[in-house]
Amino acid sequence: MRAYVGVTDNDWYRFLAARPEVAEVNLWQPSGGREFRILALGEPFFFKTHYPHNRVVGGGFFSDSARLRVSEAWELFGEANGAGSVEQMRARIGRYRRTPIGGGEDPVIGCLFVRDVRFFPADAAAEPPARFGPNIVQGKSYDLADQSAAPYFRMLLQLLLGAVVELDFTQPWHRPGPVFGDRAWRRTGSASVPSGQWCSMPITAAARSAERTYHRCFRRRIFVLSLTVASTASTTGCCSGRTSIPCSTADTLPLTPGTACW
Repeated sequence: MRAYVGVTDNDWYRFLAARPEVAEVNLWQPSGGREFRILALGEPFFFKTHYPHNRVVGGGFFSDSARLRVSEAWELFGEANGAGSVEQMRARIGRYRRTPIGGGEDPVIGCLFVRDVRFFPADAAAEPPARFGPNIVQGKSYDLADQSAAPYFRMLLQLLLGAVVELDFTQPWHRPGPVFGDRAWRRTGSASVPSGQWCSMPITAAARSAERTYHRCFRRRIFVLSLTVASTASTTGCCSGRTSIPCSTADTLPLTPGTACW
């Protein structure tokens, strides 16, 4: 069993700590360069603030990760990105990139999704774990089978769960539960396409040369559908004015209102 301690923006932490109703959050990283493959789904994820505060202030359980554009992250998570508006979020990202984001830019960022989030009371915030050096800028993982780490993380898990934890840290463990996409795709009246089928959607002439990427959260993973619309529909095998999209996910692909499916 592993745990991860991620470095958080202090404003991000304070904003979300003041909103206990937010159960799932996006801990964004200003650069979307590397995939996050450190934790299994449902393993514990803790938040540590920057220096000089330098405390572990809360946590939750890892639910997924993705590389998304800022606008897409805001569309999916809104204020659960730790900001009151997309403009505020863009300003914070630009500050960490040390270059303001231009008006026409929509950069890709790293997104770590954490569910069942709980922030600790101020007087219960913990010191950082051992070997967490001041030069660590994103985070550090710990093997809880290591006897030197186990007591510390047992204490953090008790704070997170509000109960005494009796776990064998030498064995794999995760907290089961839904992720963001489970709620998003159960809206009343939304259409969906069963797995393995093909969906033909009408498109306008103005959209024929556009490239659109849809990022959607599904149970226990991110399904990324990239749709490139050619200048004509001749290569799709469909009649003029429609294009086909393979739905290869094991779940279902939700469609926006007004989309027709044949």
